[in-house]
Amino acid sequence: MSDDYLIDYSSGTKSVCICTIVSILLILIFIVSPLSNFIIASLFGKLLILAILTFILYKNILITHNFSENTGGIFSEGWNDAKTSILCSYGFSIFIVILFFSVVNRLFN
Repeated sequence: MSDDYLIDYSSGTKSVCICTIVSILLILIFIVSPLSNFIIASLFGKLLILAILTFILYKNILITHNFSENTGGIFSEGWNDAKTSILCSYGFSIFIVILFFSVVNRLFN
C-alpha cells in the first residue's frame, strides 16, 4: 500500500499551519494594534483575514476528509494515531469557525 496519502496530509497540514500563522499575524496587526483605528486599512485587513480563514477552513476539511477515507475512517475498529489526528483536525476547524465569526463581528462593529 502506498503512503502517498500520508505525504499529502502532511504537506496540506503544513500549508494550513503557515496560513494560520499569517492570519494570526494579520489579526494582531489589523485588529489588536492601533492600526485598527484607520478605517480603510482595518477594513482591508479584516477582509483579507476572512479570506485566509475561509481558505484555511476549506483546505483543512478537505485534507482531513481525504486522510480519513484513506485510513479507514474515524469509526473503524481500534484506536490509533491517525484517528487522534483526524479528531484534532476537525476540532481545529471548529476553532477556525469561531475565529471567523469573531472577525466578522469586529467587521461590523
